[in-house]
Amino acid sequence: MAVKLVPPNRELWAAYQAALKLQPRSAFDLKILGDLAVALDQDTTTASNDERAAVAAQPTDQEAGAYLVAVLRYLLKDQAAAEQAAKSTVAPGPGPGPAATYVDLNKAALDRQTAALAAVNRYRKLAGLGPVATSSVIEQSALAHAFYTFFNGASPKIRDLGIHQEDSSGLGYTGDNVLARAQHFGYPQRSMAEVITHRSDPAGAVSDWIDSVYHRIPILRADLLELGYGDAYLGPLTVQVMDMSYSETTTGRVILYPAANQVNVPAAFNGNEIPDPVSKAGSSISYPTGYPVTATFDRNARVTIQAFHFLDASGKELPGVTLQPSSETENSFVYLANLPLQPGTTYSCDLTYTLNGVAGHKVWHFTTASGAAPSPSTQTAAASR
Repeated sequence: MAVKLVPPNRELWAAYQAALKLQPRSAFDLKILGDLAVALDQDTTTASNDERAAVAAQPTDQEAGAYLVAVLRYLLKDQAAAEQAAKSTVAPGPGPGPAATYVDLNKAALDRQTAALAAVNRYRKLAGLGPVATSSVIEQSALAHAFYTFFNGASPKIRDLGIHQEDSSGLGYTGDNVLARAQHFGYPQRSMAEVITHRSDPAGAVSDWIDSVYHRIPILRADLLELGYGDAYLGPLTVQVMDMSYSETTTGRVILYPAANQVNVPAAFNGNEIPDPVSKAGSSISYPTGYPVTATFDRNARVTIQAFHFLDASGKELPGVTLQPSSETENSFVYLANLPLQPGTTYSCDLTYTLNGVAGHKVWHFTTASGAAPSPSTQTAAASR
């Protein structure tokens, strides 16, 4: 199960301080205390000292090193110190290498963005879409917002959908919403969206988004221009942020996912998405449901769904929950079978619609993975627009 961002509290602080008395050089407790110093007391000096002590106790601790860099960069506004810490704080792991070698934490963050981009483009290719590139400006914005959630972890304002917003009184504030933050770092005025989750790696984060409803859609839009990915890790705390920009152009395409003839499709969707698509559809069915089926149209297209049929291998139509194209679904049609799908089974989709007044009809098939189990439960926060 994905880790939720748990609000820090005084009891947690006391527990880590007690643990530190038992293990005075515990890197883990030191780096968590550094986060608590900011989240609870806005004490950046103690946070910086704790993270430096954590790295001294565990020289290869990239999490403590990255948090130190973030405190210097976003809170203390000491860019020179941040760059120095990024390049000369954390030692490499075991193995040959000169003693003066350090992990370049800025490059490590970009490497994780590269991994996220590769995962995004892999899914886009499955859906028949071309690859997209990254933006260094959007990457700065996404990374800053990832650490904002740590700096302000005690604030109730970042719960649920509030995780997409920043408050001007918050530590590390760069903008109220995804577009304002990107513009803060120099990005032009464009339509933008943001997805957030809490996983252990970039590829896992992208899988969370693709295997959901509201988070899949912005990734599979035909007019997606470029993206930026940033993440933050500190012991049990983890947050991954991906911001995307769009051209808002008309393509006339209908993006189907799972795609035609796709194989190894997960069998189920465990929900835990904000907002909850089942309740949004006015249904009270229980999770897990069948894996989400989506058809995404151009954002500004006029779409009407006449009919949708979802059939199992025997030709039996399966009941399910539907969401009609709307601004909330980014003009996508969504279908969730009431029950998880069967492993190693081919399903048929039959969609009848009108697009800008022109009748359309799509029939396609996909096959679930053999022995497929419900996807891991995720804690994802809906895209901001």
